[in-house]
Order: sequence, then structure tokens, then C-alpha cells
Amino acid sequence: MIVKNLRLAALMATLAALVACGGGSGSGGYTFTGVAASGAAIAQATVTVKCKVGSGSALTAADGSYAVTVAQGQAPCMMQASQPSTGLTLHSMIEEGSNIANITPVTELIVAHLFKKTPKDVFDTFDADRASEISASGLLLSQAIVLEATKGWRLATPSQEEFDPFKAPLRSGTTLAGGNNFDGTLDALMASVIAADTSLPALAEEMIKAQTSQDAKSRTTALMSTSLDSLQDCSAARSGPIWLLDFSNSQNGPRRFTVDYKQGTLTDEPTEGSATSSQITLSATEYCSFSAAVDNKPTEFRVSDSGLMLWKNADYAGLAIPRQSLLNQGPLLYQTTQASLAYLVASVGEQDSTHAIANRFEWNDGKATIYGCDFTDISNPACNKDLSRDFTVTCLPKLGADAREEPLECRRSDNAAAGQAVGFVSGATATTVIAVSDFPILVPVPGFGVVEAKARGLMIVTQPTSQAMPSAGDVTAQSSRWFVGLGPTGAPLAGYAASSSIESVNLAQREYSSLENGNALLNQVDKPAIGMLYSRPVVGSGYRLSIPSAEGWTFGIDATATGPLPRASVRTRPR
Repeated sequence: MIVKNLRLAALMATLAALVACGGGSGSGGYTFTGVAASGAAIAQATVTVKCKVGSGSALTAADGSYAVTVAQGQAPCMMQASQPSTGLTLHSMIEEGSNIANITPVTELIVAHLFKKTPKDVFDTFDADRASEISASGLLLSQAIVLEATKGWRLATPSQEEFDPFKAPLRSGTTLAGGNNFDGTLDALMASVIAADTSLPALAEEMIKAQTSQDAKSRTTALMSTSLDSLQDCSAARSGPIWLLDFSNSQNGPRRFTVDYKQGTLTDEPTEGSATSSQITLSATEYCSFSAAVDNKPTEFRVSDSGLMLWKNADYAGLAIPRQSLLNQGPLLYQTTQASLAYLVASVGEQDSTHAIANRFEWNDGKATIYGCDFTDISNPACNKDLSRDFTVTCLPKLGADAREEPLECRRSDNAAAGQAVGFVSGATATTVIAVSDFPILVPVPGFGVVEAKARGLMIVTQPTSQAMPSAGDVTAQSSRWFVGLGPTGAPLAGYAASSSIESVNLAQREYSSLENGNALLNQVDKPAIGMLYSRPVVGSGYRLSIPSAEGWTFGIDATATGPLPRASVRTRPR
């Protein structure tokens, strides 16, 4: 096949030089390594390998790295890894003579183009005959076509156009730190897929149909054109419709907006009345940061690696989430364990009180058994108190409405709670954010005992993943995270998280000690439930409970003596 595009030919020549290195099978077995990542690291997942001769498997580490030895194995080989929290399944391959294979969304697309079949079908039927279809020239051509077709939706820097996605060094993002430029390319691609309200399998289907580089580019553009434009120097911030939610649900549910980075506008799209637009101003000091007007008030925004944003103005603070249809929210319906954290405001008379609720959900046949989290024993909190009654929980679209246009309506079957929800499904995250409107809660009232009141606020329900552990000596700079939240009076606040250092690590107990502004903290990972981080001062009272994401954002509660307060943060990068 003749490559007519000179730029594509030059790219193939560079890739050929990169592919030339590698190893092979020895008498003790065929060993290869790589990193599995959807942008964020795919941690604690099984990598399954099928070779021309032999097979094997291994677990990924917290950073997505893996090593597999296939006894008496012979390449070529294919491998498969699934993100535990979302079920996103990715594939890759190793040609004869190589010993490195990253497993990423980009390798998924290359496999699809090379075999002209879905990567899962190729993997399921992989044998010696299928292995014979892998050639160095065919692999290079498919690789070059996919890289060229997706260039506008990845990091658009020259150095990234000359890398081999199978073998280039990949440091993927974890809950502790962001990744390298290769990881940024994956983050940008997946954020584009989310903003365009499509899916990686749909993009792979277009690669299967594509014959040439121009054909692949045209198909990619047709599928994802709405997310082509991004915020300057921030490829994870993609144009498209978003939801705005505030921590105390003062606005009575998610609000519809559209962000257009090409035109530089943020547009409010109310259900009634006319849309209004404000101009976006890029931050001069920080990447992935901008300001615009919301309700005529100057409002700050910060964008995470996945495209989820935080925002804050003089009156409100909260989350901004790309709008997605139900078609792409299947992972929210998994019959699995879910971690839940809520910030609620209850009003009794003229008095407001704040409350934090942490739960563990266990789903089976559409019904959730709810286990409440108990912090009575501050040294060993647990989510093992069965709070379930004979009810089910549903979050469904309004009749005739799509989840991208209208939030889901959530209600318990006993009508004891209600709210409006939006889903956020990315490469590594499957999360439901519920704007709670009438959650029943028991409130102590002086002179009256305990009374039941209706609360409003924000609830996060997410598919949890086991988190990475830090290393002793790690230091987090003050400017590395930006947070928004509410203060004791309910007024919004924002700033940079305090600098911290890791003093010691106990891997067996999955806990570590840290210093934050001179204050000693004990941090317990996956406590009181998987997917949560529980932190408390070694001296003093109170605690912090959070649900971190490897995609750079965190939702949490800071429980102080005056009451629990919401906190959310994203990783930042000063210019």
C-alpha cells in the first residue's frame, strides 16, 4: 500500500525506528511489561495475555504497570485489561521481537484499525492464525493512521506526534499525582470523547471502517466535531454542554450551560426564558483555569484531567460536569459496591444545621443494601451498619427526555427522599451526582429533642477503586491543588490546599502519616470503605473524609467542631 500523505510517511519512518527495539522469548518464558491506563492508571486489574503460543495473566500495580511471563511463549501476543470502576476494556498487542506493550485507548483504536474487527472479538478469537495477521508494516500503518486521525483530540504538541503508544514511557495519573505528557494525551482524548457524548467503542467502530488516513480523519471529525475546540493550553477542557451544581443545592437541581472555547463563551440555558452568554477570560497564572460570569457574578473555574470542573463565585460553589446521554452511562448501573458521601443542610424553623452522611451501597438485582458509616471509634471507622429498609432506589429520566437534556429523577420507593441526578462516566470514573431536595434526617433541637427534618444538598455515589499508596518523603506543594467549599456560615470559599509531606507509610495497614502546615495527620486508605480516604489529626478532634479520583478531582467533607463542611479539589498547574 502506498502512503501518499508525506506527513504520514514521515511519521511512519519515525515510528519504524521506535519499533525496531525489543526482546523475545527465552527458555524460561516470554516476559514483557507495560502500563495499562485510560488516562488514569488502571490499578488492581487483571491483564490477560494470549500469544501465538501460550497465555498468562498478571495484576496491575497502583500506577497501572504490569509484568507478565508466558512460559514457553511465542509472539505475537494480544492483551486485555478492564478498568474495574467503569468496565472500560482496552486491548493491545506485541509483535514478534518486542517486549513492551502499553494498554491504552490509543492502542485500542490501532487494534481496531489493523484487524478491521472490534478488539474484543479479535482477543476472544486470538490464536496462531490470527497472530499471523500481525505484521510490522501493517502495525506501523494502522498506528500512523490512528495518530493522525486523533491528533486534534489529543495533545497537539509536535513531540507527541512522534511517539510509539505501545512502547513510549507512560506515567499514568493516580489519586496522588498526575502523569507525564503521554498520559496527558490520553486524558485529552478521553475528555474529548466525554464532551462529544460518544464512547471509545464508537470511535473504534469508525477506525474499523476507515481505509485511509483522510477517511479516518473524516470519520473522527464527524463523530467528535463538537469537542474539537479546547481551552488554550488545556486539552482536557473541551467545548460542549455542561451541568452546574452547587453544594447546598440552593438552585434546586442541576443547571444547563454550554461552554464554547472557540468563541470564548459560557452560555446559561435556562428551562424557561432566554439564554445568556458571558465571555471567558483565561487565567494568566494557571493552566486549565478561566473565569466567566454566572448570574452576572464573576466566577472562577478549574478543569480536572477528565473535564469535570469546580467553580466558585461570591454566592455559590460546586461542580460542573459534562452532560452525557444515558447511552454512555451504562457503568452507573453495575450491580456492585458503591461509595457514597453527602453534604446536607437541614432547616428547622429559622435555624440551619449541616450534616455529613457516608454510606456503602451493595447492589443486587436492582436493590441496594445500604450500610451506614460510623465514626464513633475514631481510630477504626467502618461502614457496616445496615440501614436498609424494604425499598428500592431509582434514578430515571423524565418521560420522553434524554439524560443529556434533563437530569434524572431520583426517588426511593417509600418516597422518603428525592432529588435530581446527573451521571459522569469517563475512562476511570463512574459517578452519580445527586442534587438532594428532601432527604429525611434527624436533627437535635434544644428543648425539643430530636426531630425529623428535610434536608437539601449534594450527594456523590461512585464506583470505588482501590487507591494508590504514597511513599515516605513525598511532598505536595501548596500550589498543586485548588479547592472550593463552604465556610461555617455557608459562604463559599476557595484557595490552594496546604502543603504536606509524607512522614511514614504502613503498607500492611494501608495507612500513612503526614504533616500539613506543621499538624500531624493519620490517613487511612480505603477507610471506612473502599474508595474513601479518612484523615484525622493525631492531636485534636474532627476528621476529613473524601472520595478521590485518579483523574485529578476529589469530593470530600471536612468535619469540624462546628459541623461538616464540603470540600472539592482539582490538581493545578501554574504557568
